[in-house]
Amino acid sequence: MIHKLYMRDFGCFHDTTVSFQKGYQCLPGPNESGKTTTAACIQAILYGFSKDSPTRRLYTTAYDDYFPLEGRDFSAAMELEVGGKHYVIERSFIKEKETLKIFDVENNRLLPEEEALYTFSGIPQPGALFWQLSQGDFLRFFAMDDLQSTGSEAIFKRIGEMKNFLRTNNTDLVVK
Repeated sequence: MIHKLYMRDFGCFHDTTVSFQKGYQCLPGPNESGKTTTAACIQAILYGFSKDSPTRRLYTTAYDDYFPLEGRDFSAAMELEVGGKHYVIERSFIKEKETLKIFDVENNRLLPEEEALYTFSGIPQPGALFWQLSQGDFLRFFAMDDLQSTGSEAIFKRIGEMKNFLRTNNTDLVVK
């Protein structure tokens, strides 16, 4: 569960903190209020601006889309809980100086760089480390932005798939 998102410089946001409550989150708001940018920041912290290619560092066009309008720090951080443990992920996105730090709060230590970060990409992906999910599966189960123009039945089906994944860690389940 994500507790807080801090956008140092990301898209239109500068020194902005978003706090999340327990449970499934919906980001309501008018057009151009930052809903998509907030979701993109979460995705970028967990997966970088990477295309899934385990052998190469390939960046998506979203890198340019979210480069900060003001400031030049292009970084963000997230407080989250995974498997009952608390972590802080800090990421600087600038290609020439890209950094990723994953801090284990309870043990007061930085996690060492692990091979699991590179399961799906040449760019480190905490989402692969924590949930063994590719970026595509993460978006399918948790972002659900592809369901914007579909009915409630499709949304509830996807929520059921997400709940099954969280219980079983199996991405192949189909909910009827």
